[in-house]
Amino acid sequence: MSTSEYRIAGVKTKMDVKQKKLQKSIVQLQNRLEELKQPNRVEDKYDISFLSQLHRLPKRKMIIPSHEAKIGQQYLWHTPTIHLNSGDKLGIIGRNGAGKTTYLNDIVSVIPPTYKICYF
Repeated sequence: MSTSEYRIAGVKTKMDVKQKKLQKSIVQLQNRLEELKQPNRVEDKYDISFLSQLHRLPKRKMIIPSHEAKIGQQYLWHTPTIHLNSGDKLGIIGRNGAGKTTYLNDIVSVIPPTYKICYF
């Protein structure tokens, strides 16, 4: 029997059942969508600023004295005296294996332990 013959006989086909389920789920989703309430707009404004906290930092100055490291006659590094104010950031860049961590470990041994050094 063809689909039209099934319809004439009053028999539901698989397509009819699937289509009815799909329409029912669409209607349910539409009803749920209509029941949803619009969220209230947030009118409170928060003043968030990370830069405003810089004034709370102590006005300290860190001085890393000039130092050098060498193997035999070859210099690994020779740095001038570095002056860092409170809140300043210092970046050390170089290729892999260039000695960035070794340099930082050397700086840690040179500066007094009252300062903190952060690794990122």
